[in-house]
Amino acid sequence: MTTMRAVIIASTACLVVGAAPQIHAQAVRNVDTKWLRTGVDTFKVSYAGNLLGHGITSRSRSGPTDASQLVQVYTWRDAQGGWTVDSLFADARSLATVREVRLDADTLTAVTYTPTAIEVSVGDRKGGPVRKALVSASGVLSSATLDAIVASSPLSSTFAREYRFFYAPPSKHGIVPVRVRVTGAERITDRAGRERETWVVAAATPSGGTVFWVDKETRAILKYDTREGPAVIEFRR
Repeated sequence: MTTMRAVIIASTACLVVGAAPQIHAQAVRNVDTKWLRTGVDTFKVSYAGNLLGHGITSRSRSGPTDASQLVQVYTWRDAQGGWTVDSLFADARSLATVREVRLDADTLTAVTYTPTAIEVSVGDRKGGPVRKALVSASGVLSSATLDAIVASSPLSSTFAREYRFFYAPPSKHGIVPVRVRVTGAERITDRAGRERETWVVAAATPSGGTVFWVDKETRAILKYDTREGPAVIEFRR
């Protein structure tokens, strides 16, 4: 865990440089970002009982109070030692996306949200040629905001919203409408053995769907399952 914390801290320090201060993406309706805890969350990721790796999310806030940003760094480390770091910069109050930077082995992908388009650049972090693309769009959010939206939304038995997400390369999905809704409530036992009352929230993601179990009291995401075709990948705190 010490090594992974070092990776997260180093990645945040490197990728925060050059983050655009302007807020261009659509603000998310009725979110309350006070529920988004700062610090580090770790999830074990498995399929059919086999450990695939660990997903680690670090959240912090930066900048002046009236223009602060939420900085979210997601680090994935697989069981073979491979890793990916995805850094998201969003408005700390509305979750409107500012910028996303993804480092996957030697590939660096940067996505910037402007008033009328999404600018994407993909290159070699060692200084190789950079490929650029422009996607004409407005009012779109980074797909990396999904769990933050789920945790900070006004969840209730009737909650339902639809969002337009951009899935950055290497994904080929592009812009996708995703419906998020509460499908029920469930009492689960956390890893400390305590019973927790949760909202069960389903998101119709393009891979096949994701289901979150969100603590009603703290809004912490205690676990989630995501479909990759016929497979169900389990994320457990």
